[in-house]
Amino acid sequence: MDDNSEACAEAGGGVVTVGVEEEYFLVRADTRAAVPAGPRVADRATGELGDLVAREFTDLQVEVRTTPCTTVDDVHAQVLRLRKAVAASATTEGVRACPSGTPVISGGCGVPVGDHARYQAGVELFRSMMDDFAVCALHVHVFLPDRDVAALASNHLRVWLPLLVEMSANSPFHDGRDTGFASWRSVMRLGFPSLGPPPYVESFDDYRRTAAAMADAGGMSFAELPFWDIRPHPRLPTLEARSPMAATAPAPTDQPYGSPSARPARPADDTRETAAADRPDVRRDGYARLRAADLGVDTDALAGDLAQFAHGYQDLPADPYAPDTNRRRRYSHAVYLPWNGELSFVPGIPDPAFGTVTEYWQDEHNPEFPRVRRRLPDIPPALQGNRLLNALIRADLEQALWLKELHHAPLYIGVHMITLSVSGRQQVAVSSPNCLHQDGGSPATFTFAHLIGCHDISGGENAIATPESAGRRPDTLPPHALHTRFMMTEPLDGYGVHDHRVSHYVAPVHLADGKNSGRRDILIIGIAPYTPGL
Repeated sequence: MDDNSEACAEAGGGVVTVGVEEEYFLVRADTRAAVPAGPRVADRATGELGDLVAREFTDLQVEVRTTPCTTVDDVHAQVLRLRKAVAASATTEGVRACPSGTPVISGGCGVPVGDHARYQAGVELFRSMMDDFAVCALHVHVFLPDRDVAALASNHLRVWLPLLVEMSANSPFHDGRDTGFASWRSVMRLGFPSLGPPPYVESFDDYRRTAAAMADAGGMSFAELPFWDIRPHPRLPTLEARSPMAATAPAPTDQPYGSPSARPARPADDTRETAAADRPDVRRDGYARLRAADLGVDTDALAGDLAQFAHGYQDLPADPYAPDTNRRRRYSHAVYLPWNGELSFVPGIPDPAFGTVTEYWQDEHNPEFPRVRRRLPDIPPALQGNRLLNALIRADLEQALWLKELHHAPLYIGVHMITLSVSGRQQVAVSSPNCLHQDGGSPATFTFAHLIGCHDISGGENAIATPESAGRRPDTLPPHALHTRFMMTEPLDGYGVHDHRVSHYVAPVHLADGKNSGRRDILIIGIAPYTPGL
C-alpha cells in the first residue's frame, strides 16, 4: 500500500465513509507466470486513474484504491472502474492483471522488491524470509477518527478475522503447485511476527507502546506503521482491515485471466442450468460448456446444413489405425488468416484406399500413438464448404482469438468427424486416447467439440480435469483434480478447452438396453498457431 495517499480516508460532517484497496499480480498472457510489470502498468494507468493507482511492495504487483464512498453502490462502481482501467493498461503492456492472494505460477525471476525505503527496510530486517514473499490483499478502511475507539474496536474485530480470510480465500496454488490450503497467503504470513491478528490493547497509547516494543525487538521495521490484520491507520482517520485476499470476482471481459485457481471444482453432475456468470469460461477457467446459442450460431437458418453435415457421418470409414475400436473418422485441416478472416482447407495427399488423406500429428500427447504421423481419410470437399461447419469454426475462433499472439500469424485448424458406433451387446466403441489427455502444441492450442447427433447408446460421458491428470481415467482422480463431468445429448451441445490448462476425456460408448444399434457423432475442431514445415 502507498500510505502517502489519503484518497481512502477523508470524510466530513460526521458521514461514515468506506475506502477499498485492491492489489493484483501481473502475469504473462500465455503462461500466467508472474512478471515484474507492476511499475510500468501503474505508470500507464496513472494517465486515467491519477493517484488511485500505485506501485506495490514487489514489482510483480499493482494496487488501486477508491476514493471515500458513502454507499455500497458507490464502492461497486468505483472498484469496477479501477479494475477495468488496470486490465486495459495491463493488456496494453502485454500482460494481464490477476486477482490472486499468491502467484499461481512463478515467473522464475524471484521476488523483485520495489524501490522504496520502507520496502527495502523490510528486506534488510527479514532477509531470506522475503525471497518468495509475494502476496496480494484487499484492504478496507472505515472512517473512525477517534484513535482510542479505533484501537478498542480492533479488539472486538479480531474474532472475525478467520471468517474474513475464509470468505476471501483464493490462494490454493503457489509456484505452480497445489498447496492443499485454501489460503496459502495466510500460511506464508505466519512466519512474520508483525503480520496477523493485532495484540489485545487497552487504549491507543497501549497500541503504540506495543508496536514500539516489537520494533525495538526486531519484530517490525517501523513502530508507526505496523502491518497487523487490523490497525488504526497511522495517518488516516480510519480503522483498516487487512486480512482479506485479492478480489475473487470475474475479471472484466477484456481481461482473459481473473483467478483461474480460485474457482472450485464443480459437482460431478454439471447438467443443471446456471447463471452465465457462474458458468465456466474458456478465458477465465480454461474450459467451458458451449451450446449453439453461446456461440451465436443460427440453428434455424442452418437447419439444412446441419442435416447435410449429419448425413456425412453415415459413411465414415473405419479408423485405419484402430479398426477394432468401432471408431470411424475423417480428418482435414485448414489455414485461417486472422487479419482478413480467410479460411482455406488444405488439399489432402493422394491415397489409393481413401482418395486423399491428411496427416495428423500429436507428438507425445497421445500415449496410444506417440510421435506417429497418422494419415486419415479427408473430409469430402462438399462438406468442407458446409455453412454450419464454417460457422462453428469461426465461432470457435472467436473464443480463442483473445490471445494476442493469435492475431498476428496464420492459424492451423484441424477438423475431425468422428463416430463411435455399436451394433451388439458385447461391442464397445472407444475414443483415442482412452484416458484424460491434452491435444498438445503450444499454450495457444485450443480444442472444441460439438455433438452432431447421438441415439440408442449409453456411456460417452465427457470429463475435464487438471492438466496433471493426463494419462488417467476420471474415476481414479481425487475430487479436487476433476473440474466437471457431463453428457452431451442435444445437437450442437459442446465444450471448449484451452488445451495446456486442462485435460479432457470421453468415456467408451455401449449399446443402450433394448436397442439394436447406436452411435455418437462428434465434430472436433482444433486451433493452434500454424507452423509450416518441410
